[in-house]
Amino acid sequence: MYALFSATVDEDVQKAAFQYINQPTPKILLAKKEALKLDNVKQLKIKMADDKAKRKFLEIFYQKNPGQAMIFVNQKNTASFLKE
Repeated sequence: MYALFSATVDEDVQKAAFQYINQPTPKILLAKKEALKLDNVKQLKIKMADDKAKRKFLEIFYQKNPGQAMIFVNQKNTASFLKE
């Protein structure tokens, strides 16, 4: 089973994604923009160039204890660093 989450999935992105999904009839679930309630969601973009900055981010992150969070990274080694 595959899941694709995005705030902006257009038709071209769907077609590209379905090329990699090995199911005869992929199911698409789309939420209308009006139905999304984001009042309690905070989005931050933080660029971190070095390990010192990443360590400081984690220190602050754990102090704040957000309960739930999604952290996106652009490199596998950064994900491994955050996991440790």
